[in-house]
Amino acid sequence: MTRLPMVRTPGASREGLTLVEALIAVSILTILLAAVIPAFTDALRINTRSEVRSQAVAAAQTVLDSLRAVPPSEWPAYAGGRPSRSAGRGRRPHLRRDRRLPGVLRRRRRLFRQRS
Repeated sequence: MTRLPMVRTPGASREGLTLVEALIAVSILTILLAAVIPAFTDALRINTRSEVRSQAVAAAQTVLDSLRAVPPSEWPAYAGGRPSRSAGRGRRPHLRRDRRLPGVLRRRRRLFRQRS
Protein backbone atom coordinates (compact mmCIF):
# COMPACT_ATOMS: atom_id res chain seq x y z
CA MET A 1 0.00 0.00 0.00
CA THR A 2 1.28 3.34 -0.86
CA ARG A 3 0.61 6.35 1.24
CA LEU A 4 -0.65 9.47 -0.30
CA PRO A 5 1.26 12.56 0.64
CA MET A 6 -0.66 14.98 2.87
CA VAL A 7 -1.27 18.30 1.31
CA ARG A 8 -0.98 21.15 3.79
CA THR A 9 -2.94 24.27 3.38
CA PRO A 10 -1.40 27.48 4.65
CA GLY A 11 -3.88 28.00 7.55
CA ALA A 12 -4.20 24.33 8.59
CA SER A 13 -1.31 24.34 11.02
CA ARG A 14 -3.00 26.95 13.25
CA GLU A 15 -5.74 25.74 15.58
CA GLY A 16 -8.61 27.80 16.96
CA LEU A 17 -11.61 29.74 15.80
CA THR A 18 -11.69 32.45 13.26
CA LEU A 19 -13.35 35.75 14.05
CA VAL A 20 -16.37 34.90 11.91
CA GLU A 21 -16.87 31.56 13.70
CA ALA A 22 -16.64 33.27 17.09
CA LEU A 23 -19.19 35.92 16.06
CA ILE A 24 -21.59 33.28 14.79
CA ALA A 25 -21.25 31.29 18.04
CA VAL A 26 -21.86 34.40 20.16
CA SER A 27 -24.89 35.40 18.08
CA ILE A 28 -26.42 31.91 18.40
CA LEU A 29 -25.82 31.98 22.15
CA THR A 30 -27.43 35.42 22.38
CA ILE A 31 -30.52 34.27 20.48
CA LEU A 32 -30.87 31.22 22.73
CA LEU A 33 -30.47 33.27 25.91
CA ALA A 34 -32.96 35.84 24.67
CA ALA A 35 -35.49 33.03 24.29
CA VAL A 36 -34.76 31.35 27.65
CA ILE A 37 -34.35 34.31 30.05
CA PRO A 38 -38.01 35.46 29.86
CA ALA A 39 -39.11 31.95 30.79
CA PHE A 40 -36.92 32.09 33.91
CA THR A 41 -38.21 35.51 34.92
CA ASP A 42 -41.82 34.37 34.44
CA ALA A 43 -41.17 31.28 36.55
CA LEU A 44 -39.59 33.43 39.26
CA ARG A 45 -42.57 35.81 39.28
CA ILE A 46 -45.05 32.92 39.46
CA ASN A 47 -43.06 31.29 42.25
CA THR A 48 -42.97 34.51 44.27
CA ARG A 49 -46.70 35.06 43.82
CA SER A 50 -47.40 31.49 44.89
CA GLU A 51 -45.20 31.87 47.96
CA VAL A 52 -46.99 35.06 49.02
CA ARG A 53 -50.35 33.38 48.51
CA SER A 54 -49.25 30.38 50.59
CA GLN A 55 -48.16 32.67 53.43
CA ALA A 56 -51.50 34.48 53.30
CA VAL A 57 -53.39 31.20 53.42
CA ALA A 58 -51.32 30.04 56.39
CA ALA A 59 -51.98 33.31 58.24
CA ALA A 60 -55.71 33.10 57.52
CA GLN A 61 -55.78 29.48 58.66
CA THR A 62 -54.13 30.46 61.94
CA VAL A 63 -56.69 33.19 62.54
CA LEU A 64 -59.58 30.90 61.66
CA ASP A 65 -58.28 28.18 63.96
CA SER A 66 -58.06 30.66 66.82
CA LEU A 67 -61.58 31.91 66.09
CA ARG A 68 -62.89 28.34 66.04
CA ALA A 69 -61.53 27.92 69.56
CA VAL A 70 -63.98 30.57 70.86
CA PRO A 71 -67.19 28.90 72.06
CA PRO A 72 -70.41 30.15 70.45
CA SER A 73 -71.65 31.45 73.79
CA GLU A 74 -68.90 34.09 73.70
CA TRP A 75 -69.71 35.31 70.19
CA PRO A 76 -70.94 38.93 69.93
CA ALA A 77 -74.73 39.38 69.95
CA TYR A 78 -76.27 39.96 66.52
CA ALA A 79 -79.88 40.64 65.60
CA GLY A 80 -81.28 40.18 62.12
CA GLY A 81 -77.88 39.82 60.47
CA ARG A 82 -76.77 43.24 61.68
CA PRO A 83 -74.82 44.07 64.82
CA SER A 84 -77.08 45.14 67.65
CA ARG A 85 -76.63 48.66 68.98
CA SER A 86 -76.51 47.46 72.58
CA ALA A 87 -73.64 45.06 71.97
CA GLY A 88 -71.15 47.87 71.54
CA ARG A 89 -72.91 50.66 73.41
CA GLY A 90 -73.53 52.60 70.20
CA ARG A 91 -70.21 51.62 68.68
CA ARG A 92 -69.65 48.97 66.09
CA PRO A 93 -68.96 45.78 68.03
CA HIS A 94 -66.35 44.48 65.62
CA LEU A 95 -64.19 47.54 66.36
CA ARG A 96 -64.33 47.37 70.13
CA ARG A 97 -61.64 45.64 72.12
CA ASP A 98 -62.59 42.23 73.32
CA ARG A 99 -60.91 41.02 76.50
CA ARG A 100 -62.02 37.47 75.81
CA LEU A 101 -59.72 36.84 72.88
CA PRO A 102 -58.31 33.35 72.53
CA GLY A 103 -54.95 32.82 74.20
CA VAL A 104 -53.01 32.76 70.94
CA LEU A 105 -54.28 36.15 69.85
CA ARG A 106 -53.73 37.64 73.30
CA ARG A 107 -50.10 36.47 73.29
CA ARG A 108 -49.54 37.81 69.77
CA ARG A 109 -51.04 41.15 70.68
CA ARG A 110 -48.84 41.31 73.78
CA LEU A 111 -45.72 40.46 71.74
CA PHE A 112 -46.62 43.08 69.16
CA ARG A 113 -47.02 45.73 71.85
CA GLN A 114 -43.65 44.80 73.35
CA ARG A 115 -41.91 45.17 70.00
CA SER A 116 -43.44 48.60 69.35
